[in-house]
Amino acid sequence: MRREVSYISILLITGALYVGSGCMSRELSQVRGDIDEMKEEVKRLKEKNDQLNRKLQEARGNLQELEANSQREAEKMAQLERELREVKARFQEEGNTLSETDTVSLSVEQLYARGLEMYKKEDYGGAELLFRQVLGRFPHSDLADNAQFWIGACYYMRKDFSRAVAEFRKVVDNYPFGNKVPDALLKIGDCYQALGDRDKAMATLQELINSFPHTDAAAQAAKKLKLLKGEPP
Repeated sequence: MRREVSYISILLITGALYVGSGCMSRELSQVRGDIDEMKEEVKRLKEKNDQLNRKLQEARGNLQELEANSQREAEKMAQLERELREVKARFQEEGNTLSETDTVSLSVEQLYARGLEMYKKEDYGGAELLFRQVLGRFPHSDLADNAQFWIGACYYMRKDFSRAVAEFRKVVDNYPFGNKVPDALLKIGDCYQALGDRDKAMATLQELINSFPHTDAAAQAAKKLKLLKGEPP
């Protein structure tokens, strides 16, 4: 009888241990599952944090670029205002009577047209003043690059070739997609030739041919380049 009781006790204890072991195993599996889920959540949070950091860096970069562009625009406007004041002073010293009050109510098209009219009359000082007003009052107009070109032309016609180069170069640098860039490069080549700088004249004409090969300006540049090289036209 005692042996039977002992045997039954052993079976009960063994069963209890087995059941307890099974419960513990399930609990351990649950804990491992919870840990894995926590790891995945941490991973997702880290990826989200990295993504937010990238967006923050991108936003900072965009802000810095906007600030730099704003600074460049402010400097450009300040330069235009200085140049306009200089032209006004010189214009008045030459005894001309055109004042800003005569043009303040004019639209950009009217200013530009009057500038061309004065240029054709060989009043290069008056023409420059009007073209600079186009730049000062309407810097983002479609006529801005044209006005800048004619400012260079005013200096060219007055045989101030060094200043003309600087003004024509502004067309190329400030309005790279404007329709006057090929013509500006052609005139820069003419200026260098007038200044006796054959190498720079040839380099500029070649730049024009390479950059704008299918334009009338490039065709003229090719002819001038041949002459500078001593080749038959």
